This record gives sequence, structure tokens and C-alpha cells, in this order.
Amino acid sequence: MSKAINYKLLLCYLPIVSLIFLFIYLGFFGAASSDDYADFMQVEKFGYLKTVKETYLLWGGRFTSYILVYPINPLNFGEQTGPPIFNFIQICMFTSLSFLFTKYITKKSFASVEFCLFFSLLAFLLFCYLPKPVELLYWFTGSWAYLPGLIGICYWLLLLESKILNKFQKIVFVVLPFLIAGTNELNLLIEAWLITIFLILRKPTKLYWIAIVLFVLGASIALLTPGNFKRSDFFLLDAHNPARDFGFSFINSFKLSIHYVKDWFRSSPILLIWFAFAFLLPNKKLEINYKLVLLIISSVLMIPLIFFPFVYGTGMITPPERLLNVLYIFIVLSGSAIIPQLISNYIIKSKVSNKVAGLLGIILIFQASYSSRLKTVLFDLKELSAYKTETEFRIKLAKKHSLTSPNDTLVVPVIKHIPYTIFYSDLNPNAGHWYNKGFAYYHKIKAVRVSE
Repeated sequence: MSKAINYKLLLCYLPIVSLIFLFIYLGFFGAASSDDYADFMQVEKFGYLKTVKETYLLWGGRFTSYILVYPINPLNFGEQTGPPIFNFIQICMFTSLSFLFTKYITKKSFASVEFCLFFSLLAFLLFCYLPKPVELLYWFTGSWAYLPGLIGICYWLLLLESKILNKFQKIVFVVLPFLIAGTNELNLLIEAWLITIFLILRKPTKLYWIAIVLFVLGASIALLTPGNFKRSDFFLLDAHNPARDFGFSFINSFKLSIHYVKDWFRSSPILLIWFAFAFLLPNKKLEINYKLVLLIISSVLMIPLIFFPFVYGTGMITPPERLLNVLYIFIVLSGSAIIPQLISNYIIKSKVSNKVAGLLGIILIFQASYSSRLKTVLFDLKELSAYKTETEFRIKLAKKHSLTSPNDTLVVPVIKHIPYTIFYSDLNPNAGHWYNKGFAYYHKIKAVRVSE
């Protein structure tokens, strides 16, 4: 019996482990980019504490992210060594989202077939259909501004469901909401939604009230900084965008929601995987009451609400890919907690239920090789050798230039062989761009730009 179970687990885990390995392998060819160089320059010039303070007061309230990102910049570990190390860490962090959420939903151990199938399908959906993997998995600054908060939310949910917590877990339970609030405004909104939902669904404990107080404190620090207003002033006064226009933001947040949600449900197998999840969950009679209806309605309304801070603060209606990444993760995880439970009430379970879910997973992986991020990864593998040659040549040029002509502007060729899964951005033709300034500072040269 034990051998049979191990064999099943091997079959279940092998596809998803292979998929994750492909993403890890790509990460070894990753490079620092954009804000990574700019942040390195700021900390080197002004010091860690002053940089955190100035960014908080002049640009935004993400105090947890600033405290994390500035000291562990991958460039501190070497331009060619640091990024691969952190890419590996970031892939592991992203994988932990699926692991923690699976633990929360299934209540099963890692060695159970139900856990294995649920985790594999969820991780497959997140890895293969994430809108823009580079901004969450491979670009250091973007990853560490969003992933720690998302992991914190999932772990906090897991602690919330635990019947007994030790002293350390109790401390983590009350402190995590405070730290999550300081990661970014999207994680802050999701945590606020979770706290409110569980406040309605169940009787709060003393520990829960302490967590709420600390979350409100963290949210106040994040939202009331003058940096948020200064950033908004830039888009309103300098860029002439309709920032801080409530009506404009409200309407366009709903328009964006409809546009992207409609696209994702057609281009990714979200509904089919939720259907597969229903076979893996135990039969549990759900009572249709006002609390369940409130949960569903609030989940749907969270979608435009996640768009709202960006549109309101910037006046822009083209959201950055990292925002779309977080929204996609929210839809997948919140839907995975609600929809399969509803469907499972109408499915007759049998001994072959796990096999049905596994078969659906095999079909989906086969389909993903034709149209998903997996196809992009397979394409990128062909570009890696040429891409590595180009990036290494650029670094050699910069090192040579710093020794021979440090007071002149270095002109480097553009990167032509681009693995889109891991490539965030190239240097600008304008030597005054912040990316170029950071790159030049790191290599101790006057200026750098790419050829037109």
C-alpha cells in the first residue's frame, strides 16, 4: 500500500516539479535591471536609513518593502552572482504561495494524494498563466515589493485556521498584518478584506482584535505618508493626468476589471481547474445564507477595488503588469476557496475522483505547451545562450571602460536576443535615465546609453 501511494505521489509531483525546475533554470540567466541599479546607487550615496526615510516621505508608504529591498539588493552580491541567487529564492517564494494555500484549503499533509493534486494544479495555474512572470519572479525590486506580503497573507490565513498556536505563532499572527500593510497598497487591501470577512463570519478572539489594531496602525503609517500625495502630485501636475478624480477612477476601475477578467477566464483554464478542485475536496454541505452571499459579492467587488488606488493615484488607465499579477493571484486563490466548495455540493464523489482531477491536470499541461507561459519558457530556452553572450559582453565593456575612459559616455549595443520570461528592461538611449545612471554608478563610469 505504501509503495502504491508513493508511486501516485511521484506521478503527481513529477510534472509540477519539472515545470518549476524550468523556471528555476531560466532564473540562472537572470540579470539585475532598472530600479535594482537605481536603488543600489541611492543607498551607496546617501546610506540605508536616509534612503528609506526619503523614499517614504517623498514617494510612498511601503515601509516594509523599503526596509527589505534596500539592504539585500542582489548587486551587493555581484552583478553576475546576485541575480541568479535571488531568482532561485523568488521562485521558491512564489511556489510557497501554492503550498501554503493548499495546506489552508485541504487540511491535508504533503504526503497525501489530495494535497499533491491540489498543489500541482494550483501551482500550474499560477506559473503558466501569470500575466507577466518577470515582474514577480525575476525582477528583484518588483518581487520583494509584492511576494513577501502575499506569502504573509497566506500564512496568516493558515494560522487563523489553526486551533492551537504556540507563543511564537501568536506573535507572528498579530504582527504579520502590520508588516503586510507596509508591503504595498494591493496587499494592504487584500488583508483588510480578509480581516473584515472573518470579523463577520466568526466571533473574533482577543488575539484577533490585537491583530486588527496593529494592522490599522500599519495601514495608517503606509497611507498617511506625505510621499503618497507627492507621488500623486507628480502625475497630476507634471504628467497632467486626471489623478485624484474619484469619478474617473471609479468608472475606469470597473472597465479595467471587465476587460482583464473576461480575457483571463477565456485564455486560461481557471474554471476547469476549479472544477477539478471540487473532486478533491470532501463533501461539505454549504448553507446558502447572507454570509456566503456577502463573501461572494465582496470577492467580486475586490477586483475593481484593487485597480482603484492605481487609477486614483496616477490618473493612468494602463495598469502595470505587477498589479495584474497580484490581481490574477487574488482571483485564482479567492475563487479556489469558494467556487470548488460550491461545486462539490453537486458532485457525487467516488473512488475515482482523484483520478478525474489528475486526468484533467494532464490534459491541461498538454494544452499549456501550446498556449501559455510554458510555451514562452520553451521558446526562451533557445535564446539563453545568445542572451548570456550579449549580457556578459556588455559587462566586459563597462569594466574595460571604467579602467580606460571613466569620464566618457559608454555606448553599448541593445540586447537583441531576449528571453521574455526573465527580461524586464534594457538601458535607455537617454544617458540621464535613472536606470542608466544607476548602471553607470555601479561600474564607476560617467554615463552610459544604448545605441539608437
